[in-house]
Amino acid sequence: MMVTAFLRTPLFVLTGPDRHAPEGVSAVVGQVVSREGGVTMRVTRWLDGRGRELEGPSQTLFLPAAKLDHVWHHEA
Repeated sequence: MMVTAFLRTPLFVLTGPDRHAPEGVSAVVGQVVSREGGVTMRVTRWLDGRGRELEGPSQTLFLPAAKLDHVWHHEA
Protein backbone atom coordinates (compact mmCIF):
# COMPACT_ATOMS: atom_id res chain seq x y z
CA MET A 1 0.00 0.00 0.00
CA MET A 2 1.22 3.46 -0.87
CA VAL A 3 1.17 6.34 1.58
CA THR A 4 1.68 10.07 1.37
CA ALA A 5 3.31 11.52 4.49
CA PHE A 6 2.61 15.22 4.98
CA LEU A 7 5.32 16.94 7.02
CA ARG A 8 4.90 19.64 9.68
CA THR A 9 7.89 21.50 8.26
CA PRO A 10 9.93 20.96 5.07
CA LEU A 11 12.80 18.47 5.23
CA PHE A 12 16.17 19.90 6.19
CA VAL A 13 18.78 18.99 3.58
CA LEU A 14 22.36 20.01 3.05
CA THR A 15 23.21 21.70 -0.22
CA GLY A 16 25.77 20.22 -2.56
CA PRO A 17 26.33 17.06 -4.58
CA ASP A 18 25.77 14.65 -1.65
CA ARG A 19 22.25 15.92 -0.94
CA HIS A 20 19.91 13.03 -0.01
CA ALA A 21 16.65 14.79 -0.94
CA PRO A 22 15.57 17.81 -2.97
CA GLU A 23 15.12 21.18 -1.25
CA GLY A 24 11.62 22.28 -0.18
CA VAL A 25 10.07 18.83 0.41
CA SER A 26 6.74 19.11 2.28
CA ALA A 27 5.34 15.63 1.50
CA VAL A 28 6.74 12.28 0.44
CA VAL A 29 5.08 9.33 -1.31
CA GLY A 30 6.16 5.72 -0.97
CA GLN A 31 5.73 2.46 0.92
CA VAL A 32 5.92 2.03 4.69
CA VAL A 33 8.71 -0.25 5.90
CA SER A 34 8.02 0.07 9.64
CA ARG A 35 6.18 2.26 12.17
CA GLU A 36 8.33 2.32 15.30
CA GLY A 37 8.56 5.83 16.74
CA GLY A 38 7.48 7.34 13.43
CA VAL A 39 7.47 6.01 9.89
CA THR A 40 10.30 4.42 7.96
CA MET A 41 9.40 4.49 4.29
CA ARG A 42 10.81 3.89 0.84
CA VAL A 43 10.25 7.28 -0.79
CA THR A 44 9.52 7.22 -4.52
CA ARG A 45 8.12 10.77 -4.98
CA TRP A 46 8.98 14.11 -3.38
CA LEU A 47 6.41 16.94 -3.30
CA ASP A 48 6.67 20.62 -2.44
CA GLY A 49 4.11 22.63 -0.45
CA ARG A 50 1.94 23.10 -3.55
CA GLY A 51 1.91 19.42 -4.48
CA ARG A 52 4.38 19.81 -7.34
CA GLU A 53 6.72 16.89 -7.88
CA LEU A 54 10.41 17.55 -7.19
CA GLU A 55 13.32 15.71 -8.81
CA GLY A 56 15.12 13.42 -6.39
CA PRO A 57 16.42 9.90 -5.95
CA SER A 58 14.41 7.12 -4.33
CA GLN A 59 15.53 6.84 -0.70
CA THR A 60 14.61 5.02 2.49
CA LEU A 61 13.92 7.62 5.20
CA PHE A 62 12.93 7.53 8.85
CA LEU A 63 10.42 10.28 9.65
CA PRO A 64 10.00 10.71 13.43
CA ALA A 65 6.43 11.13 14.69
CA ALA A 66 7.17 14.76 15.64
CA LYS A 67 7.95 15.54 11.97
CA LEU A 68 4.64 14.15 10.66
CA ASP A 69 1.43 16.12 10.31
CA HIS A 70 -0.55 13.17 8.94
CA VAL A 71 -0.23 10.12 6.69
CA TRP A 72 -2.69 9.31 3.90
CA HIS A 73 -3.04 5.63 2.91
CA HIS A 74 -3.99 5.09 -0.75
CA GLU A 75 -3.69 2.56 -3.57
CA ALA A 76 -1.35 4.17 -6.10
